[in-house]
Parts: sequence; C-alpha cells; structure tokens
Amino acid sequence: MASLRVHNQMVDLVREVLERQLAEWESVCQCQKCFDDRVAYALNRLDPLYAASEDAAALTLERLDKDRVYTIIAVCTEALERIQDQPRHDAAASGLALYNYTENLVSTMINAVAQEMGNVCTCDTCLDQVAAHALDQLPPKYAVSHKGQQYVRLDELDHKLRNAVLTAVCSGFVAVRKRGDCSFYAAK
Repeated sequence: MASLRVHNQMVDLVREVLERQLAEWESVCQCQKCFDDRVAYALNRLDPLYAASEDAAALTLERLDKDRVYTIIAVCTEALERIQDQPRHDAAASGLALYNYTENLVSTMINAVAQEMGNVCTCDTCLDQVAAHALDQLPPKYAVSHKGQQYVRLDELDHKLRNAVLTAVCSGFVAVRKRGDCSFYAAK
C-alpha cells in the first residue's frame, strides 16, 4: 500500500503556538530536543485535526473557534512547564523525527478493512479521506525518542486500541461512501 497522504494540522498549530511562547519565555530551554518533546507532549493531549492532502487548506489559529485556541495555548503552556521541569538533556540524541504511531496502525489496517468490507473504493484519494476521518477519532500516540516509541508500541498489544482503530477505519469508509465524492460511488 502506498503511504497515506494525510496531515494532522494540529502539528502546525502547536508548533506555531510553541514558537510564539518560546519567543516570550526566554528563561526556558530553546534546544530542538526540548522543542520536539514539547510538541509531542502537547499533541498527545489535544484532539487531532487530520485532513487528506488535497483537503488540507492551511489552518490557522485565526480560523479556529476561541475555545479550541485557548485549549491549544493552555496545553502548550503546560508542555513548556513540564519539559522545563524534566528535560532529557542527559539522554543521547534520539535522531527520531516526530512520529505518530496511530498513523501506522491506521495505515496497516486500512487495506485489510477494505478487503473485508468489499465494494469500497481504494483509490489514493478515498483511502486518504478514510484515514483522515479515522485518525480524527483516535487518540494520537506521538513519540520523539526510541524509549517513547517502545511505550507507544506496547499500546499496539492493547485489544481495546486495535478495536478502536478497526471501528474508526470502518466508520471512515462509511463516511467516504456517504459523501460520494469519488466516481466509484457516483456510478452506483
């Protein structure tokens, strides 16, 4: 299966808020490792905003409702304080990019679900829309270190998480079918 072309727009929003806050909070560590840890910390506590690549109009803080913006700011402030209190500077450089393991779970399950459901479109556009729909319903599992990835992978063994992924992917196929944007569904 080709990799999914989805993007959690919350990543951009969190980075924007943290960059603004760091410009004002000169007393906190400004290193990349602490920044990445803060981003992962915040993203694991916020609802995702996934979009399929062609649907991904640039989402800005100004386009969100005020309550959601306040929540993002509050969670980013908590991330600044928490990582400042417990930095990982003594750890070896991880070399890992920000990684959402939930995306991997959805990606691996999407083809199996499509085969099982049958009579669903499997074009890249529809699969991306299914993935975006599913990922918006699931808790993110971001990691920026090998240790973090190990903790996140332990969740894969959790049957509740696997069932939640299965349910979200099925729901995504149903939603995309109902929307009927694809010629596959328009012909039916």
